[in-house]
Amino acid sequence: VLDSLLKYDQDAVWMVQAWWSNPTNDLLKGMGEYRQDHVMILDLTGLEAPKWDKTNYGSTNLDAPEFNGTDWVWCMLENYGGNPS
Repeated sequence: VLDSLLKYDQDAVWMVQAWWSNPTNDLLKGMGEYRQDHVMILDLTGLEAPKWDKTNYGSTNLDAPEFNGTDWVWCMLENYGGNPS
């Protein structure tokens, strides 16, 4: 996905939603050298169940907190589009 974005626009940023078990360690590692400049993670449950300060959530085990050092934004998806679980 990131390679395709960068082929279209060399300044593209992939906005990745963090919730449940996403993003995984494999996904973050797979972004390789582009991760620091072209990936932004949205911690969608930042108020109720933040992921940014964790290395384990859902079935995910990261190498380091703050999504392995990837840029991220604290945010809150309040009502999940009117479909709360």
